[in-house]
Amino acid sequence: MRRYLKKKKIHFFSIALLVCMAVVSIVKSFFLDFYIVPTASMSPTIHSGDLTLSLPYKDRRDKLYRGDVVIFHPSAFPSFIYVKRIVGVAGDTVSFNTNKEILVNRKPVRIEKEKNNFNIIYEGIQDRDGKTYQYMTDRNKPFIEPIYTTWHVPDGYVFVMGDNRDNSWDSRYWENPVGTPKELRGLLPTKNIISRYMETAINIPFFKEDFDFGRLGLNIMGDAQKKGEK
Repeated sequence: MRRYLKKKKIHFFSIALLVCMAVVSIVKSFFLDFYIVPTASMSPTIHSGDLTLSLPYKDRRDKLYRGDVVIFHPSAFPSFIYVKRIVGVAGDTVSFNTNKEILVNRKPVRIEKEKNNFNIIYEGIQDRDGKTYQYMTDRNKPFIEPIYTTWHVPDGYVFVMGDNRDNSWDSRYWENPVGTPKELRGLLPTKNIISRYMETAINIPFFKEDFDFGRLGLNIMGDAQKKGEK
C-alpha cells in the first residue's frame, strides 16, 4: 500500500510538472516571454536577479523605437541572450565622444538628473510612449575609446547600449562575426531580436548564475563574459 501511494505521488508530481511546462510554453509562444537577468549591465532599469516579462517579437510588424529595451541573440555569440536598450534606429547616425556622451543625429540625448561620488544619473525619453527612463555612468571609470566612434544605422539594424553605460558590453565594443563589413560593425540585426522588454515581475535576491531554471522554460540571459560585466 505504501509503495502504491509513493508511486501515485511521483505520478502526480510528474503530471503537475508537465502541465506547468505546457502552460509556460503556451504563454511564451503567444503572450509573454520570461527571462532572468544575471548581470547589472541594464541597471538602474533592470537589476541583477530580475525576472522580466517581454513581448515576443516574431512577426516583425512591431515597429522598433529609440528607447525600447530588447532581448536578442548577439551576432558574435548566437547561443547567448543579451538585453539592451535601442539608442539608434534605421536612418540614425550615432556618435560617442570622450565625455561618454551619445549623440544621435548630432544631438545630445541625455539630461543630467543626479550626481553622487560614484555615478551620474541621466534621463532619457522613450520615443514609443514619451515616458522617461534613467541610465548612468561611473564617475570612477575612465573613458574607453571604441575602435569606431560613429555609426550610421541602415535598414534592418539598430544600435544598442546598456543603461549601466560603463559596465555594459554593447554596440560600442562587442565583437563581430568574421567578414562583417566595417560599416555594420557593432550594429544589431533586427532579425536577431527575440522580444521587447515590458516590465520586471520580481527580483530574486538569491539568484545564482549557474542555477538551472531551464526545465521550467525560463531563460537565463547574460553577457558573453560569464564572470562579470564589461
